[in-house]
Amino acid sequence: MAELSGWQTATRDDGQVAEELYATRALDRVYWLSTAGFFDELFHYIREISAWPLLEGLDPQDRKGALYPFIQFVLMTIMRCVGGVQSTLAMQDLLLTDEALMVLAGFNAAQVQQGSNDRGTSRRTHPVEVRGALSYETIADNIVKVGPEQLAALFNGAIRCLAQHGALPKHIDVALDATDDEATPSFKTDAGEPVPSVTREKRPDVRANKHAHKIKVSVFGWKIWLVFEPVSKLPLAMQIDGINVADNAHAFEVLLAHYRPAAPDSS
Repeated sequence: MAELSGWQTATRDDGQVAEELYATRALDRVYWLSTAGFFDELFHYIREISAWPLLEGLDPQDRKGALYPFIQFVLMTIMRCVGGVQSTLAMQDLLLTDEALMVLAGFNAAQVQQGSNDRGTSRRTHPVEVRGALSYETIADNIVKVGPEQLAALFNGAIRCLAQHGALPKHIDVALDATDDEATPSFKTDAGEPVPSVTREKRPDVRANKHAHKIKVSVFGWKIWLVFEPVSKLPLAMQIDGINVADNAHAFEVLLAHYRPAAPDSS
């Protein structure tokens, strides 16, 4: 019990807060809540359409002695992408030290100010005013564990949730495209395996000679099959595989990702 005495716990009591404001007419701090309010509504909508379990399903279930639930990394990554933060590095100043946003990810104000643990504090030579609940490296090291199959399942599952809530028309014309997502030859998968590659014949990018002979080159990475509505450009289904897989390999599969045949006529 002596070891637990250092814990900082907090409870929410809106009635007590209202009484304190009425009695003292004082606020410790004022936050700009428009951005936090937006993400609060977004996360509420994700729960409302029953897509929250899809986010929880991204947990690779292979972490030992984890300090944070994996869903926190997912939520902060959503904030970074939707909020237009250019890089994971920029999250430190724009997200991880923002108390209003970090509360939505499950942290409290004390953790944002002082950090969730003492890791790295002994090596810090320049103290900061707001430390942040965790480091951007922690987010990057964990979110990369999400594999292509999990990403495709999340995407297709979210589209199904939207369709079930009437966000999409019942009948729609779509287009299908297979696009390369190239990586560098030195890139390794989480399992330490080399990135899929394929050898192709390509014409050199020489503007002065459009009739240059084709040469063989190796291309590394993955291939993404994407079904989308061509007018709105709204993506509807996705499949991911190695870049060495033929374009027609998953074409029919991705077209059927959300297809549900009509029930037979009982008459």
